[in-house]
Amino acid sequence: MTPEDEVFRSDFLSGLTDRAREKFLSLAETFHFRAGEVIFRQDDVARYLYLIKKGDVAIEIHIPARGTRRIDTVGQGEIFSWSAVVFPHIETATARALEDTEVLGVRGDALVLSCKKDCPFCSDIYRALVGTVSSRLRATRLQVLDIYDNS
Repeated sequence: MTPEDEVFRSDFLSGLTDRAREKFLSLAETFHFRAGEVIFRQDDVARYLYLIKKGDVAIEIHIPARGTRRIDTVGQGEIFSWSAVVFPHIETATARALEDTEVLGVRGDALVLSCKKDCPFCSDIYRALVGTVSSRLRATRLQVLDIYDNS
């Protein structure tokens, strides 16, 4: 199975109808990031929703008096930077490529505009997005509890 096949089996894309998947992918651009490269920083304007084709990305937050902590690692087939499609469109974390990484990026403004014009597409996208956000928030909550554990 090729990396391309794995991406299409991702939770996010597999949660879309064929039509919505094709439309989403038609909006995508390919980006390459080198190992260690920052993709975006916490508090930046969020421009793209990313889907990892190959590689791993660390999601990090800055905690005053504790420094920068990794709260998640996302890999092939996973999405990150949903802030691009959620007001106020500000990144809530920093994303850093852990290895040479290839991603598909969909401009948040283009995705929102497509959603405004196509309600069934919008419903598919946001249903898949909410599923990902929900599971990621559960995992992040556990990470944050661990970060603040003083024992």
